Formats: sequence, C-alpha cells, structure tokens
Amino acid sequence: MKFFAKQVGLKSDIERHRKKEQEIREAIAKLSNKQNSDDEFMDDVFINAYEHSLDILLQSKLKLVNKIGRK
Repeated sequence: MKFFAKQVGLKSDIERHRKKEQEIREAIAKLSNKQNSDDEFMDDVFINAYEHSLDILLQSKLKLVNKIGRK
C-alpha cells in the first residue's frame, strides 16, 4: 500500500508522510475541541474518517521505515 504515488527518495517520502500525519492530527484535534457544534454527528463522522486515514498513513509510513538499511 502506497500513500504517495511518486517515486522519490526515502528521506523525502518519510518527510511527506510526517507532514501529512501532522495535518491529519491537527484536523482531528480541531474537530475534537469543537464545543456546541451545530452538527456533532457529522463531526464524529469526520473524526472517524480522519482516524481511519491516519491509520492507513501510519501503516504506509511503517513500511517505508522498514526499508531503511535495506537495498
């Protein structure tokens, strides 16, 4: 499973994963900290979707990290 389609160096690929992970975590935190939202159900749906995306991203990142030191 590849999160990013481009074939680039391992370091830059890990950096892109790190940046996207940070963006997703910030989005989750923003939605989690919302109080008195008009549509709490949709906030929960979005949080679940972001968490699922984060899980997929972390699996992809783990595969990249496992490549370090291999050729």
